[in-house]
This record gives sequence, structure tokens and C-alpha cells, in this order.
Amino acid sequence: MKTSDTFNINRFGLMVKQSLIHNYRMLIISLVGFCGGLFMLLLIIQAMNEFETWTKDAFSATFITIFIATGLLYTGNSFPGLRTREKSYSYLLTPASALEKFLLELISRIVLFIVMIPLLYWVIFNAEGYLLQVLSSRFHFTPHSFAEIPLIQVPENSSIRYWAAVMPFALGLLIFTLPFAGTTVFMKYPLPKTLFSVAIIFFFHLFLVYFFLEILDWASNGPKDGRILGMDGEGAIKFFTIYAMVANVVLLVASYYKLKEREA
Repeated sequence: MKTSDTFNINRFGLMVKQSLIHNYRMLIISLVGFCGGLFMLLLIIQAMNEFETWTKDAFSATFITIFIATGLLYTGNSFPGLRTREKSYSYLLTPASALEKFLLELISRIVLFIVMIPLLYWVIFNAEGYLLQVLSSRFHFTPHSFAEIPLIQVPENSSIRYWAAVMPFALGLLIFTLPFAGTTVFMKYPLPKTLFSVAIIFFFHLFLVYFFLEILDWASNGPKDGRILGMDGEGAIKFFTIYAMVANVVLLVASYYKLKEREA
């Protein structure tokens, strides 16, 4: 059986070790740069707000903005070994299976990012607040707990409480799986090309909604009980949750087979 068709835990461990040895300097620089940049960004935001105490909504909204922006940039540069012809030869000839290479990128670009960035944001946020309070006695810092990242409102005593809690995470995961899959399809400028493709698909679906609701006047000619396409509010939440979960799985599977195709 060919190496590209098998998975070996020992070989995978050696590949992780090799990746850390080759990239540990860049990892340290990236972490320090992110923490330093985040510290200065929070300080600038507070200065613009005249050093007012952060509210829970501001704390959560700032995190979501930073999380999405950095997530797109980081996952949109996955599989760096495929970006140039010279690097791709070395990457594809690495004695490891396609699944091992895929899992290494998946873990480092998505799993670790989702785990570490909220923790780093919470630590830097509180460190910046306490330091500012020490330097200025007029500033009162109110720390926020890690559980407030992010602030998601889930309806109480609802039959769709589970679905309403899962939907933001399923849809949010698409922020990572879409650019991650795009890096296996587009060799040059994968993130801009992926975002452009997603924008075309989004506006096409938006046009379909406009066509049915406005041009065909679905709201007047359709059901009178507030349902759209046979779904009420609860049905729509379940639909979008399942749709996002299936889309994430399909994108990851497609990116894996695209990587295998390049090794063939």
C-alpha cells in the first residue's frame, strides 16, 4: 500500500516534531506579535472611548471582530507548502500520507486557533486593563470572565434551545472551513479568490430570495401563517444548523480529497 493511502501515528508524531523544529521561531514571533498588537489595539479603543469601563457587549463584540478577522487571515494561508512550485515539490514528496498532512494543517490552523485565541484575548484584555488601572488611578477596570467569550443569547425554556446554541458555532465554523478548503483549490492568492467565490455564491442566493419574495410575490401568494418554504422560525433555525454542519463536513472532506489529488 502506498504511503499516501495509510496513516501511521508514529510517522504523524515525527511530522509534528519536524514542523515545530522548522517553524518554532515563526510561531514565537507570531504569538508575540499578536499579543502585542492586541494589547495596543485594546489600548487605542479605550483611548477613543475616553477610557470608559468595558461593557459585556463591547467585550464580546471586540473579541468576535478580532476572532473573525484573524481567523480568515490565518486559515486562508493554510498549506503554505503548496503556494509555489519549488515548495510544492518538497511538500508533496514528504514521506507522510495525505491524511497526516491534512490533519496537521487542520489541527494547527483550526483546532489550536479556536482553542488559543479566546484564551489569549482574555489574558491580554485583563492584563491591559489592570496595567492601565495601575498607571492611572482615575481609571476603574472591571474584569470579565472567560465564560463571556462570546456572549450568545439562548432562548430560555424553548424547544429549540439546543439548536439555537449549536447554530452560531456551526455557522461560525464556516469562517474557518471555507478559506481552509480554498487553500487546496487555489494555489495563488487563495484567500481573496475564496472570498470572491463565496461572495458570488452569496449574492446568487440573495438574488434567489429576492426573486421569490419580490418578483414572484411569494409573501402574498404563499402561505398566510408566516411560514416560508414550509418552515416557521424554529424550522428555519434547525435547517440552517443542519445545513452549516453538513457544509463544514463537505468542505473538509473535499479539501482532503483535493490534497490527495495533488499528490496523485
